Amino acid sequence: MQPGSDATHLQATGVGVSDPNWDGQSIQDTSVYGKDYVKDDNPSAEEIQRRLEIQRKKEEDARRQAEEEAKAAEKAKAEEEARRQAVEKAKAEEEARRQAEEEARRQAKAERLAVEKAKAEEEARKAEEEARRQAEQKAIEEKKKAEDEVAKAEKALDESKEKMAEAEKRVAKEKEEAKKESVDVTESQKNAAVAQERANETRADSAAEHGKIAAIEAEIQKKKDCIEKLAAEQKQAEEDLQKAKAKVVDAKSKVTAVEEEEKKHLEKLEEETAELDKSTAEVKHAEGALAKAQAKVQEANDNREVAKSKLDEHAASQTPGATETKSSARHAAVAPMAVAIVFVLFGTA
Repeated sequence: MQPGSDATHLQATGVGVSDPNWDGQSIQDTSVYGKDYVKDDNPSAEEIQRRLEIQRKKEEDARRQAEEEAKAAEKAKAEEEARRQAVEKAKAEEEARRQAEEEARRQAKAERLAVEKAKAEEEARKAEEEARRQAEQKAIEEKKKAEDEVAKAEKALDESKEKMAEAEKRVAKEKEEAKKESVDVTESQKNAAVAQERANETRADSAAEHGKIAAIEAEIQKKKDCIEKLAAEQKQAEEDLQKAKAKVVDAKSKVTAVEEEEKKHLEKLEEETAELDKSTAEVKHAEGALAKAQAKVQEANDNREVAKSKLDEHAASQTPGATETKSSARHAAVAPMAVAIVFVLFGTA
């Protein structure tokens, strides 16, 4: 290449400058651009090494940041899984508590029915006890009546015995009188006949009294049997009454025990309801925390993808072949401009 040959060609093409004050030598008012331009286009080995170190450091920082973000994402994912498991556990516990609550309600209903049944049985026992008490009172009254009748019969028997004793005394007296009147045989015989008739009448009366006495004794025996039967019935009624009282006491004890058990179940049910409300609040809180954790995990995944893309870009841009190609392309783009400037300088000179 001969100096000036291209200058004529450049002049012939009509290439000029827009600055009318250009001195034909300097490209710029200051030398800053030229110095930096030469330094940028022709870096030294130390500068290249320094730039490579800086780039490797940036790449290492980006890789480390990407790894930290990946670890944070894994940690957030693990926390999300733990929260999800906690939510599932809380839901399972809530379901178990709900089932326990239903079971407690069923038991409370059954116990309430048992209490009502026990109360009905107690009412029936009370009615039975009242009926037995009335039967016992009636038996006592009948016994007293029978005893009064027996006393009356015994009194009548005593009166009959007294009448019979008087009749016997009268017969004996008349016999004595008949013996005393033995002076007149005929009169005595007559008196004896009369006495015999009276004695026969007295014997008839005595036989009648004996019949009455036997009837009274039979009636007394019958009343005694009735009294013994009533006494036996009264004793049985007293025993049944004692058994009924024992059953009533036992029923009252059972009712009291059932009421206490129902009270305990109700208190337990209230505690389980409070615990269920607390668990529900914890589940809602855990669900909120899970949603936040999912958002954080999504954000961490997005950051990891961005960091990975940046890391891939840095890795692709910092390979030796890519660096040399980029530098060569930059030099190839700058070289024609430098040649043009040289020709303009030489041509104008």
